[in-house]
Parts: sequence; C-alpha cells; structure tokens
Amino acid sequence: SYDATPASAYVALGGQTLLLAGAASPLPARRIVARLAEAMPGGQTGTIDRAGHMSVVTQPALFAPTIRAFLTAA
Repeated sequence: SYDATPASAYVALGGQTLLLAGAASPLPARRIVARLAEAMPGGQTGTIDRAGHMSVVTQPALFAPTIRAFLTAA
C-alpha cells in the first residue's frame, strides 16, 4: 500500500527524533529518511554501516550503540 502522508505532517511530532537507514538500504528508503529529517524540527539521520533495511535484525551490534548514543545525548 502507498502512504500519501506529506512530510510536512510530521512536523507536529516535535522532540528529538532519530531516523535511521542502512548503508545498503534501497535508495528510496534512504531518501525518505532524509526528507523526513528535513521536515521534522528535531529530526536527525543516522546510517548503519553494512546494513540494509532491517539493521536492527541484521546488524544489532551496530544498531544498538547508535540508539544508545542518541538516547544518552538527549
């Protein structure tokens, strides 16, 4: 299914938000992460090396420290 929600709708979320993509994620997924981060006032992007779309499953040793760093910096 297609989600037609405009990126501007995510502005209302507020707060600090980390949007992640795997370095090997498909280009459209990486573009979505970048556009959402631009639209969100507290949006930040991160890239998980050697990972695709499911980095939490395929690269947990790289994913977890990225999340931990974001949470402890907030």
